[in-house]
Amino acid sequence: MLIGNKSDLVEERVVSFLAATELAKKYEYDYVEVSAKTGENVKFLFEVLSKRMIKKQELYDNKKEFKTPNKKKGGSEANDCKSPYSRSENGTVRLGKDGSVKKKSCC
Repeated sequence: MLIGNKSDLVEERVVSFLAATELAKKYEYDYVEVSAKTGENVKFLFEVLSKRMIKKQELYDNKKEFKTPNKKKGGSEANDCKSPYSRSENGTVRLGKDGSVKKKSCC
């Protein structure tokens, strides 16, 4: 998804709506313009991105269910997945105290 920010600053616009939509189309992305100042499309964008992340995680989890687990000595299925994020035993992504996503420390 390609996101144009500061859509409220019409007079200061550098990239036209047409140019942005053509670029998005070239790479097969959706395009939306938002304004944090006015709130235009912010809620919509958050909802779209949230739904896409949930769907992507569900697809990843379903794909993982059909794989034969490659258990290592002392390893667990939750830690053997190919996701770059550190996960707890129930599959949730672990966050640091500052809210940042913790990456796995190995491969």
